[in-house]
Amino acid sequence: MAESFYVRNGLIAGFIAGVVTAIITYATLPSVDEVIEAASRYLPEGMRGVDLEALRPVLSLALKLSGLIGLVVATLLGAIFGWIQEVIDKRIGYRPVVSALLAGLILIALLAGPNIALGASEVKTMSSMATGITYTIVLTALAIKGKNRLGGSNWQ
Repeated sequence: MAESFYVRNGLIAGFIAGVVTAIITYATLPSVDEVIEAASRYLPEGMRGVDLEALRPVLSLALKLSGLIGLVVATLLGAIFGWIQEVIDKRIGYRPVVSALLAGLILIALLAGPNIALGASEVKTMSSMATGITYTIVLTALAIKGKNRLGGSNWQ
């Protein structure tokens, strides 16, 4: 069991955001043939003779696991940003709802910022934004629920 309600709520929000990430990942996943074709176009000069067809089983497995990996990563990030919400709430003194929104906005910036700055594909950028927005909404809803349940203050 989590030591903190904030971390627990972060795990819950991260898991739900991870499910959204997995759905988007599987919906936009390229085929193994598309990956092999793209890899063959971008191989450095010294690697042009590499038989990419030999990697087909590994690539197939990697593509099948990619949504699950996104789910695990989002859940772990959720726990970390639940702790960040706790720090914002307890040490800086913001209310739980405000700290949940701030933690979520920091996560959105962390996920989508590099994609925007480095010119990633629109699908990747939108997937990162969807993960962060889902996380923020769920975390904020859990903060509101906690506030109402405990009569004003979120956690003891």
